[in-house]
Amino acid sequence: MARFPIDPRGIAEANALLRRAVVLPRMEARRLTGSRLVAETDEAVLLLTQEREEAGWHVHANVTATGWFVHAFFAPPPALPVTAPGSVTLASARDRAAAEWGELDWEPVDPAVPRGLLETAAWAHGRSLAPAA
Repeated sequence: MARFPIDPRGIAEANALLRRAVVLPRMEARRLTGSRLVAETDEAVLLLTQEREEAGWHVHANVTATGWFVHAFFAPPPALPVTAPGSVTLASARDRAAAEWGELDWEPVDPAVPRGLLETAAWAHGRSLAPAA
């Protein structure tokens, strides 16, 4: 059993351990079965994904079999994203993203990119860091 000091550093260490042990494996296992779009801001790479709802995901009312999720990656994977609650429609997800991040130019993810959430994010980060041609 791990012990942590009761101070900001200890809390950060405990949260990092929790993320590595619980959250990161769930994110690595998350498969993006539907549409995938990517946009960039000065602060983050955003993924807008259509995904099947699973137990434990935070979704808005009326989301049934699938929802639209905006994942903001502030650092390349395996850093964890900040994920907004799921939306019922693509339009509502885009509106919510615009309210948070401003107008965005969404582009489709290359279909050759593997369908894992973190794999898609790694591709998007690599794309954003590539020099302009």
